[in-house]
Amino acid sequence: MLRSKQLKQISPRLGRKASPPDGVYEGMHERRSRRSIGHELVDAVFDAYVSWRERSAAVELSYRDWIRASPGERAVAYDRYVRALDREEHAAGVYGALVRQAELTPAGSDLRPRRGSLESG
Repeated sequence: MLRSKQLKQISPRLGRKASPPDGVYEGMHERRSRRSIGHELVDAVFDAYVSWRERSAAVELSYRDWIRASPGERAVAYDRYVRALDREEHAAGVYGALVRQAELTPAGSDLRPRRGSLESG
């Protein structure tokens, strides 16, 4: 397939304006857009997973604080635990929704993570 620059170079020799066949650019744009959306979705799923795991760890910590709290601090510790549970539940919902969205993404989309998108460690 000829690229736009190649078409421009050929067209003066042919004495007519260079234009690709109908649908060429639209198809190329659509593939690029799907690929971009695929990468964005992979990044969003990964970020949501990390957020959910962080919220889950906060639940564990707040639960330990609650069960170890002195009688005078138990009510406050319990409130912190419930708020941590709510945040974890919300993060799990976001993660689940993104996973479902990824499952429904057309098979032609490129859902592989971009090189360097995952940090080591």
